[in-house]
Amino acid sequence: MILYDINNFPQKEFTLGIYNSLPYIKKSQFKKKNSFTEKDQENENDFLDYSSESSMSDHESIESLEPPLNYSRSTSLYHPRRGHKRKNRKIKVNPITWRSEMKPVPTTGSNIKGKGWVKRENTHKNRNDAITIKVTKSNKLLKNLVAFLRREKLNFFSADPSTVEKIQRRMDKGYLIPVLKFSKPDNLSGIVEEDILREINNFIQQNYPRPNEQLNSAINIAKAIEFFLVKKVPLSLLNIQWANPYFIQLLERIGHNLSNKYYSIRIEIKTFDSSFFTLSLKLKDRKLEIENKKIIKKRLDLLVAVEFIQHFKRHPFLKDVQQAIRDPALSIASPYAKLVANSIPKTIHEELSRHITANKHAIPYQVLVSHPDLETFLNKNFIHRYLYTYRHTITVDLSHKPEKIFLMYKGKMANWSDIKDKILFEADGVTLKGQYGQEGIIDEGVYSWTKLKPFIRRPSPSPSPSSSSSLPTTTTTTTTMETSKNMYQTNYSKTFLRPTKKENLSPQSVADINIPRLKVSNSNSNSNSNSNSNSNSYLQNMSSSLDSPHISEGSDEDDDDTLTNGFGDSDDGSDDIDEKDMIYESLYNIIDDYHSKYKIFSLIQEEAFSKNSEDTAEKFIYYDTHLNGQEDPYEHTWGHRYLFEYCSWIISHPRLSGDHAWIRLKTPDGSVYSVGLYRGEKRHVYDQFMFPMKIKPCKYMSPDVSEFWKGYYSTISVEITKEQFEKMKAKIEEDQRLIEFRPYQAIKSNCVTWASDVAAIADIYFPSDLPMIKIIFNNIKVQNIGKKIFSSKFMSPHFLLFNKIWAFFMNIITVIFGAGMIDKELKRNKELLQIEPFIRNIKDMTDPDKVIIMHPYIIGYYVLNYIKTWRLNQVHKLEKKLNETVGKLKEKKHQYYLQRKDSIQKGIALKDPNHDDSPLAEDIRHFKREIKTICRAIENIKYSIPNKFKKKHVIPEGDLYTKCPLNDE
Repeated sequence: MILYDINNFPQKEFTLGIYNSLPYIKKSQFKKKNSFTEKDQENENDFLDYSSESSMSDHESIESLEPPLNYSRSTSLYHPRRGHKRKNRKIKVNPITWRSEMKPVPTTGSNIKGKGWVKRENTHKNRNDAITIKVTKSNKLLKNLVAFLRREKLNFFSADPSTVEKIQRRMDKGYLIPVLKFSKPDNLSGIVEEDILREINNFIQQNYPRPNEQLNSAINIAKAIEFFLVKKVPLSLLNIQWANPYFIQLLERIGHNLSNKYYSIRIEIKTFDSSFFTLSLKLKDRKLEIENKKIIKKRLDLLVAVEFIQHFKRHPFLKDVQQAIRDPALSIASPYAKLVANSIPKTIHEELSRHITANKHAIPYQVLVSHPDLETFLNKNFIHRYLYTYRHTITVDLSHKPEKIFLMYKGKMANWSDIKDKILFEADGVTLKGQYGQEGIIDEGVYSWTKLKPFIRRPSPSPSPSSSSSLPTTTTTTTTMETSKNMYQTNYSKTFLRPTKKENLSPQSVADINIPRLKVSNSNSNSNSNSNSNSNSYLQNMSSSLDSPHISEGSDEDDDDTLTNGFGDSDDGSDDIDEKDMIYESLYNIIDDYHSKYKIFSLIQEEAFSKNSEDTAEKFIYYDTHLNGQEDPYEHTWGHRYLFEYCSWIISHPRLSGDHAWIRLKTPDGSVYSVGLYRGEKRHVYDQFMFPMKIKPCKYMSPDVSEFWKGYYSTISVEITKEQFEKMKAKIEEDQRLIEFRPYQAIKSNCVTWASDVAAIADIYFPSDLPMIKIIFNNIKVQNIGKKIFSSKFMSPHFLLFNKIWAFFMNIITVIFGAGMIDKELKRNKELLQIEPFIRNIKDMTDPDKVIIMHPYIIGYYVLNYIKTWRLNQVHKLEKKLNETVGKLKEKKHQYYLQRKDSIQKGIALKDPNHDDSPLAEDIRHFKREIKTICRAIENIKYSIPNKFKKKHVIPEGDLYTKCPLNDE
């Protein structure tokens, strides 16, 4: 059944079908029934009776809340008397109210049955618990007119044609609910909303056969999502895997427990245009309610917390930290527990937090109950993040009483009871003074290092020729990973989760990036019976196929064995082996990877030029996460190369605080180094938030904590030479030794500028300049208005003057936030007297450059998207060149075949093809070497950047900053 077509609703299955024969209904005809009594209200409120006075103590168990949460619902629709009205009337709007009642059901079990609450009973009528249905009807003439306008793309009924096209795509896919609206659309990115809508439609179609059940399920799921959006749970930033049926069922149960009276639910239907089926929800703001003479605070927070607890009891993760951390229910429950810490009873919050901690670390819940010191240690130091990255586990031996808990400690598994007194803690007695590394808990901290060491090293896979470096100075032999006491070695039984199939990217992009696979046919030809026996025997010993493009680094003589490539097996003198297909067979994985992963970024780059908006950035982050996010960044896939990686922690818009940049260095033996620059210790809240722009001391963190934090960050990988790697490593160690001489300033001397200084050693120069005004006024429309004003005829002649005036007012704000100050720690050091404030005088106040911040957003979004698009274009060029070269090779080989066949017929002795110095043989060798070069170039594109980033970035005269999105030179 299609929900958006009202005429398809069976009357017995969906009460809305009553109105199929009614073209028009007056509002005054609705029956107004109200059998809702005080006793009914009391029964309804009995399902949860918590108040700040005495309804439930903090020591009561969570089980006391379970039975009241199990209630059933039934639905009925109050409809008017049918009147004799003319058909074919003008469009009228019928405000119909769909009442949804609930009745407490006493239960003895603790589990809520998946579909048990859908019952048909005659219960009391609750006027507040209602869904408003707005039905717009029309005659056939108008319906046909609208269909004509849609067909001719004359969209007079919608201000945004893209919205109509989006709805139409959803309808073509069979969506029962094509439009879903929430009250906080800014808290949910458009592309994540598309994911949610797709999975809701898939879920209700697969689990419910009847239309009324499908609609009821969709409403319940949407109610839960609306609740989390209002609570400001960052659904768009959590990288939630919505295609999880258990998670959708959890949302359905949560939405079912949240009464409709707390929502304003509206369904809009137009019978003459099926695209107008819209489900809208809005959570009512009821911060304080009085029921049964008791004050109820944050009632819904408690309901949802209880449902999370029941979910974790039913679905604990006790085996795998990797799967536990990726669990979508855990991803939402963790931030939600922090948001409701002060709005639910303390005991409930502690129980929910303990379940979250147990699931994150894949250990039994009861272990934390009996070891509260372990729970505090795990939470305070975020141990689950390090277990996830290093693929470690916490082992619990339940055969002993009390249980034995084993953690990695200095390279060995040790009992928690034995090591908890040996671990070095800060003054609070909980925070690690050292760190959790690949050896487990160690004493060396992330700031106290003197020599840069790798923080992780995955077991190296078997070497392949395709992993060789393209730079002459990086040609090295494969070194066997040494077993060292400093690096914990283990046989990893767990691997990162890999997608079993390609993601459904978006309704529009799937068709754009889905490249058909090339089919390879390799047919064998009949032998030539006309050739003499000696020559024929010699020719048949030659190889019958072209060399693989993944060629070893041997001599050219080894490659000439296939010079004649099966010509002796042909009757008609043609080479039936399709050499182009053979080349594609070997390069298919690489070329297909670029087509599937990079095509979408090329489209986003084009969209950024036409409509540079936050939605475009959201698309980039979404696809970069889903296409590359499942890959392990530390798995040794870079072969014999040295790599420099620029990492940017960003969201869909730039921020003054929260974004970060750091670097990675990778070596041929699989070692990964990580370093980032941070401001000095956060000593006081006043010092931290009142003066964030003053000159402060800095510190270098290795490894950077962002390696372990859950969230999105972009990465640009560039191949460097061994000499460049050694210089970078030496600079980092020198900076750490002279750390007191490097000040930190949020605008011009921050994490981005330091990472750029390291990149410059390898002649890598990425632009990162961004006007602060674009951060303060991050609305694209406002920015475009300002751009038009400054580029107008009146402003253009006075561009520099107006920018100085604008900079003066902006710098007043920066001075208020400490831009003219130096930290006390730097003032105490007499050797640092030469350090001056960022704003020194009036001249600095009018300097436009002082309001241009070095920001990771430019590199993490604009530069990376430009590089991805450039790499795809390079692959297209190399693929075209490869096809041309293969065609020339095939032509030369055919000529060479005819030449040798003619020599055989004339009785001329044939030379060994490997030592034949004829022009045709030399041409064949040349083309085959060229094919190898192209193949290696395609393999190395992944670690290449455009030449424009290999020289210092110069801002054009008349501009104050780099214009983004980036243009080709």
